Amino acid sequence: MQEITKLFKILSDPNRLEIFKIILQKKKSCVCDIAKITKLKRNLISHHLKTLEKANLIKHSKVGRNVYYYINEDYITYIKNLICNFFDNEKNF
Repeated sequence: MQEITKLFKILSDPNRLEIFKIILQKKKSCVCDIAKITKLKRNLISHHLKTLEKANLIKHSKVGRNVYYYINEDYITYIKNLICNFFDNEKNF
């Protein structure tokens, strides 16, 4: 339950959710790509990326001078199962 609460809290920020959605749709993105789409400042984007990465929602890889962010598929699968189990076990809904 704590893990689900933490996840929802992290994704409750509209900018962070938008950044996560961009990475999810594009498969991988760098700060400059996200900045073009969102019009957010790069330092703010970096802050949100760090939060998403700390929560295991995304990972990164460095290619030359660029850092690309991508979805942590294993953790997303784990979270999906956790949420499904939560709803399956809560018959009061």
